[in-house]
Amino acid sequence: MRVPHNIYIKTKLKKQCKKCGIDFQPTKGLINYCSLNCRNSRIWSDSDKLKKSKAARTSEKAIKQRESLKSKEIIDKITKTKRGAHKKHILESNYSDLSFESLRARILYEQNEKCNKCGLDEWLNTP
Repeated sequence: MRVPHNIYIKTKLKKQCKKCGIDFQPTKGLINYCSLNCRNSRIWSDSDKLKKSKAARTSEKAIKQRESLKSKEIIDKITKTKRGAHKKHILESNYSDLSFESLRARILYEQNEKCNKCGLDEWLNTP
């Protein structure tokens, strides 16, 4: 008596992904989920989000950073340094290589931020 050949073939089970609900064939490492994205992703509850937010705000690193940035002198120093570097970069660049906004800034720097015709540095009481 002959045994049917399909008796030895494993039946292919279909499962439903726990995350997205798609039917899939389980493989090694992906038994309950259809893909690595579904398996590795996590849905954060509102309480988890709130807990992480509080921890981030009250961490020592965040507190030190806020205290150092609150100092007006440091902020003013950084601003002046960045403005000076920006002005130097624009004035030393080739005129033809600059974008429209950079050209506009260069003209203002070259004219000391005043009108070329009349010399006004304010318009309607705003610089």
